[in-house]
Amino acid sequence: MEVSGRRDGKGDFSSSFSHSSDDADQLYCLPCKHDETRVPAYGYCKDCAEHLCETCYKNHRKPAPCRNHILLDKTKMPKTLSPGTTSLDLTETCDQHHGKAIKYFCKDHESLGCSPCMTMNHRSCKIDYIPDVSKNYIASSQYQSLLKSLETLHDNLKAIAKSITEKKKLIQENQDRIKADIQKFRQKINATLDK
Repeated sequence: MEVSGRRDGKGDFSSSFSHSSDDADQLYCLPCKHDETRVPAYGYCKDCAEHLCETCYKNHRKPAPCRNHILLDKTKMPKTLSPGTTSLDLTETCDQHHGKAIKYFCKDHESLGCSPCMTMNHRSCKIDYIPDVSKNYIASSQYQSLLKSLETLHDNLKAIAKSITEKKKLIQENQDRIKADIQKFRQKINATLDK
Protein backbone atom coordinates (compact mmCIF):
# COMPACT_ATOMS: atom_id res chain seq x y z
CA MET A 1 0.00 0.00 0.00
CA GLU A 2 1.34 3.41 -0.96
CA VAL A 3 1.08 6.51 1.15
CA SER A 4 0.59 9.98 -0.33
CA GLY A 5 3.92 11.73 -0.82
CA ARG A 6 6.12 8.65 -0.43
CA ARG A 7 8.43 7.41 -3.13
CA ASP A 8 8.26 3.81 -4.21
CA GLY A 9 11.99 3.67 -4.83
CA LYS A 10 11.66 2.91 -8.52
CA GLY A 11 11.23 6.44 -9.87
CA ASP A 12 10.65 5.08 -13.37
CA PHE A 13 7.16 4.25 -14.55
CA SER A 14 8.31 2.52 -17.72
CA SER A 15 8.79 -0.72 -15.83
CA SER A 16 5.07 -1.29 -15.35
CA PHE A 17 5.44 -4.96 -16.28
CA SER A 18 7.05 -5.59 -12.90
CA HIS A 19 3.85 -4.60 -11.08
CA SER A 20 0.88 -6.86 -10.47
CA SER A 21 -2.14 -7.03 -12.79
CA ASP A 22 -4.24 -5.15 -10.20
CA ASP A 23 -1.67 -2.36 -10.39
CA ALA A 24 -2.12 -2.05 -14.17
CA ASP A 25 -5.71 -0.84 -13.67
CA GLN A 26 -4.66 1.71 -11.04
CA LEU A 27 -4.57 5.38 -12.08
CA TYR A 28 -1.86 7.61 -10.63
CA CYS A 29 -1.50 11.32 -9.93
CA LEU A 30 0.04 13.01 -12.97
CA PRO A 31 1.63 15.99 -11.12
CA CYS A 32 3.28 13.58 -8.68
CA LYS A 33 4.42 11.43 -11.60
CA HIS A 34 6.44 14.42 -12.84
CA ASP A 35 8.19 14.36 -9.44
CA GLU A 36 8.87 10.62 -9.99
CA THR A 37 6.42 9.39 -7.36
CA ARG A 38 3.55 6.94 -7.77
CA VAL A 39 0.56 8.10 -5.79
CA PRO A 40 -2.90 6.62 -6.54
CA ALA A 41 -5.44 9.00 -8.06
CA TYR A 42 -8.04 10.45 -5.70
CA GLY A 43 -9.80 12.78 -8.16
CA TYR A 44 -9.67 14.39 -11.58
CA CYS A 45 -9.45 17.94 -12.97
CA LYS A 46 -11.53 18.36 -16.12
CA ASP A 47 -9.74 21.56 -17.16
CA CYS A 48 -6.23 20.10 -16.86
CA ALA A 49 -7.36 16.60 -17.93
CA GLU A 50 -5.22 15.14 -15.13
CA HIS A 51 -5.79 12.59 -12.40
CA LEU A 52 -4.79 13.94 -8.96
CA CYS A 53 -3.82 12.37 -5.65
CA GLU A 54 -5.58 13.48 -2.46
CA THR A 55 -2.99 16.16 -1.65
CA CYS A 56 -2.95 17.63 -5.17
CA TYR A 57 -6.76 17.41 -5.36
CA LYS A 58 -7.23 19.38 -2.13
CA ASN A 59 -4.68 22.05 -3.13
CA HIS A 60 -5.50 22.27 -6.85
CA ARG A 61 -7.80 25.30 -6.64
CA LYS A 62 -5.45 27.40 -4.49
CA PRO A 63 -3.28 28.89 -7.31
CA ALA A 64 -5.01 31.69 -9.25
CA PRO A 65 -4.89 29.97 -12.67
CA CYS A 66 -6.72 26.92 -11.27
CA ARG A 67 -9.36 28.62 -9.11
CA ASN A 68 -12.23 27.98 -11.52
CA HIS A 69 -11.25 24.45 -12.55
CA ILE A 70 -13.86 21.72 -12.36
CA LEU A 71 -12.80 18.86 -10.08
CA LEU A 72 -14.34 15.39 -10.03
CA ASP A 73 -14.07 13.16 -6.97
CA LYS A 74 -13.08 9.49 -7.04
CA THR A 75 -16.62 8.30 -7.82
CA LYS A 76 -17.06 10.61 -10.84
CA MET A 77 -13.54 10.70 -12.28
CA PRO A 78 -12.71 8.86 -15.53
CA LYS A 79 -11.45 5.34 -14.88
CA THR A 80 -9.07 5.37 -17.85
CA LEU A 81 -6.45 7.77 -19.13
CA SER A 82 -7.79 9.96 -21.91
CA PRO A 83 -5.60 10.22 -25.03
CA GLY A 84 -5.21 13.98 -24.64
CA THR A 85 -3.67 13.87 -21.16
CA THR A 86 -0.13 14.33 -22.42
CA SER A 87 -0.70 17.78 -23.95
CA LEU A 88 -1.15 20.73 -21.64
CA ASP A 89 -3.64 23.48 -22.42
CA LEU A 90 -2.18 26.63 -20.96
CA THR A 91 -5.13 28.82 -21.91
CA GLU A 92 -6.17 31.17 -19.12
CA THR A 93 -9.82 31.80 -18.40
CA CYS A 94 -11.47 35.18 -18.03
CA ASP A 95 -12.07 36.47 -14.50
CA GLN A 96 -15.27 38.26 -15.50
CA HIS A 97 -16.80 35.52 -17.68
CA HIS A 98 -16.41 32.15 -15.96
CA GLY A 99 -15.09 29.41 -18.25
CA LYS A 100 -14.41 31.69 -21.25
CA ALA A 101 -10.86 31.51 -22.61
CA ILE A 102 -8.81 34.66 -23.07
CA LYS A 103 -8.18 34.84 -26.81
CA TYR A 104 -7.95 38.56 -27.63
CA PHE A 105 -5.63 41.48 -26.94
CA CYS A 106 -6.79 45.11 -27.17
CA LYS A 107 -3.89 47.24 -28.40
CA ASP A 108 -5.59 50.50 -27.48
CA HIS A 109 -6.11 49.58 -23.81
CA GLU A 110 -3.29 46.98 -23.61
CA SER A 111 -5.65 44.46 -22.02
CA LEU A 112 -6.52 40.82 -22.51
CA GLY A 113 -10.04 39.45 -22.74
CA CYS A 114 -12.46 36.81 -23.93
CA SER A 115 -15.02 37.16 -26.74
CA PRO A 116 -17.75 38.74 -24.55
CA CYS A 117 -15.25 41.22 -23.03
CA MET A 118 -14.08 42.42 -26.44
CA THR A 119 -17.60 42.51 -27.89
CA MET A 120 -19.03 44.58 -25.02
CA ASN A 121 -16.11 46.81 -24.02
CA HIS A 122 -13.75 47.13 -27.00
CA ARG A 123 -15.91 47.35 -30.16
CA SER A 124 -14.10 50.38 -31.59
CA CYS A 125 -10.61 49.26 -30.52
CA LYS A 126 -7.82 47.62 -32.47
CA ILE A 127 -8.00 43.96 -31.37
CA ASP A 128 -5.61 41.09 -32.10
CA TYR A 129 -6.58 37.42 -32.05
CA ILE A 130 -3.82 35.90 -29.87
CA PRO A 131 -3.51 32.48 -31.63
CA ASP A 132 -2.94 34.20 -35.00
CA VAL A 133 -0.40 36.68 -33.63
CA SER A 134 1.48 34.04 -31.63
CA LYS A 135 2.11 31.80 -34.67
CA ASN A 136 4.47 34.37 -36.16
CA TYR A 137 6.16 35.30 -32.90
CA ILE A 138 8.64 32.40 -32.90
CA ALA A 139 10.01 33.48 -36.28
CA SER A 140 10.26 37.16 -35.28
CA SER A 141 13.52 38.98 -34.66
CA GLN A 142 12.18 40.04 -31.24
CA TYR A 143 11.88 36.38 -30.18
CA GLN A 144 15.34 35.55 -31.54
CA SER A 145 16.76 38.54 -29.65
CA LEU A 146 15.05 37.31 -26.47
CA LEU A 147 16.58 33.84 -26.94
CA LYS A 148 20.06 35.34 -27.39
CA SER A 149 19.58 37.47 -24.28
CA LEU A 150 18.48 34.42 -22.31
CA GLU A 151 21.51 32.44 -23.54
CA THR A 152 23.81 35.29 -22.50
CA LEU A 153 22.11 35.48 -19.12
CA HIS A 154 22.45 31.70 -18.71
CA ASP A 155 26.17 31.85 -19.60
CA ASN A 156 26.67 34.73 -17.12
CA LEU A 157 24.92 32.75 -14.39
CA LYS A 158 27.15 29.75 -15.10
CA ALA A 159 30.25 31.98 -14.88
CA ILE A 160 29.03 33.50 -11.60
CA ALA A 161 28.31 30.05 -10.15
CA LYS A 162 31.78 28.86 -11.20
CA SER A 163 33.36 31.97 -9.66
CA ILE A 164 31.45 31.45 -6.41
CA THR A 165 32.56 27.81 -6.28
CA GLU A 166 36.20 28.80 -6.85
CA LYS A 167 36.02 31.51 -4.19
CA LYS A 168 34.44 29.11 -1.70
CA LYS A 169 37.26 26.67 -2.39
CA LEU A 170 39.84 29.42 -1.90
CA ILE A 171 38.18 30.55 1.35
CA GLN A 172 38.16 26.96 2.63
CA GLU A 173 41.85 26.53 1.74
CA ASN A 174 42.71 29.80 3.56
CA GLN A 175 40.64 28.75 6.55
CA ASP A 176 42.41 25.37 6.71
CA ARG A 177 45.85 27.03 6.37
CA ILE A 178 45.13 29.60 9.10
CA LYS A 179 43.73 26.89 11.38
CA ALA A 180 46.92 24.84 10.88
CA ASP A 181 49.06 27.94 11.61
CA ILE A 182 47.11 28.60 14.82
CA GLN A 183 47.54 24.98 15.91
CA LYS A 184 51.31 25.15 15.26
CA PHE A 185 51.54 28.42 17.17
CA ARG A 186 49.58 26.92 20.07
CA GLN A 187 51.90 23.90 20.14
CA LYS A 188 54.88 26.29 20.30
CA ILE A 189 53.26 28.21 23.16
CA ASN A 190 52.50 24.95 25.04
CA ALA A 191 56.06 23.73 24.48
CA THR A 192 57.45 27.06 25.73
CA LEU A 193 55.23 27.01 28.82
CA ASP A 194 56.18 23.38 29.54
CA LYS A 195 59.88 24.36 29.53
